[in-house]
Amino acid sequence: MRKRGQTKFLDRFLPWAAWGYLLVICMGWVVLYEGDDWWLATVFLFGPRWPVFVPIVLLAIPVSLCSRPLFFPLAVGALIALGPLMGFSIPSVSSVVRAGHDPSSLRIRVLTQNHEAAPIDAPRFREMIEMLKPDIVAMQECGTPHEQTVSPIPNFYFHVHYGLCLLSRFPIRKADPFDRSDVWKIGGSGAIVLYDLDFHGITISLLNLQLETPREGLDALQHSRWKGIPEMEANIRLRQWESKLAQQWSLRARGPILIMGDFNMPVESDIYRTFWSSFTNVYSDVGFGYGFTKQLKYWGTRIDHILAGPGWVPESVRVIPDVGSDHLGVVAELRLAP
Repeated sequence: MRKRGQTKFLDRFLPWAAWGYLLVICMGWVVLYEGDDWWLATVFLFGPRWPVFVPIVLLAIPVSLCSRPLFFPLAVGALIALGPLMGFSIPSVSSVVRAGHDPSSLRIRVLTQNHEAAPIDAPRFREMIEMLKPDIVAMQECGTPHEQTVSPIPNFYFHVHYGLCLLSRFPIRKADPFDRSDVWKIGGSGAIVLYDLDFHGITISLLNLQLETPREGLDALQHSRWKGIPEMEANIRLRQWESKLAQQWSLRARGPILIMGDFNMPVESDIYRTFWSSFTNVYSDVGFGYGFTKQLKYWGTRIDHILAGPGWVPESVRVIPDVGSDHLGVVAELRLAP
């Protein structure tokens, strides 16, 4: 039995704890969308989010014993944490409504994956291509060993430019690489190539990219604590500028555009919303689940994306097993609206 003092303490503490937890979860949800605008929110954006479930574990037993109505704020907080806070995606209403429409439309299957400069398991890669049957494969951090593995694959046109590789079943009419020299001078990536492809007689455009990582800014905070804040803020400004350059480069497209690659940011990022939210994120539109593409030691995040411009209608998407990289690939099927 509980003593009277314990009862009074729990009766006073538990409501504050349960409703306070819900408030903190809601505040965390708001702060998440300040990531890549405010350095502290950026740490939360790229860090592990699972610790938000710890209070539920600590409060579940005392609430069940003392005040079961307090399960309501805990349950609401848990749903917010499991859903939008962790990045859970469900197909949009519009994607469900349009499912199965226009069977005569031209369809395309695309795959993107960052290979992290790791050696590709050639048999597994070829087996994956044979199984998925993609029409286009966009690869990032694709070095010389990768070129030797992927370039001989039959029935594909191949192009490589400074670590970006493209396999396409459709003729490559034009490759328009972005001049990286200014970005390289300040330590950025600038890996951006725009392609024109002959898609059944129609010109479509594809932007293959790899944007700058937040790793240097996060490492500066980890090693130098508050002294690393200026470096973190400089990294955010660099990544904002690079996304702006890539988004402007996409305006050179001569046909319906697909944008694929390693954006190094989740969809909650302020940079993502500023420069990329005008495109349809295929996973956010028709995907189900968290769709983590970057596996870290204790958590995952979705930073590799397939975006579709006007004219494209996403139909399906999924994350596929790796072929030797710490990034997982994303494969999607889309149709070109008449």
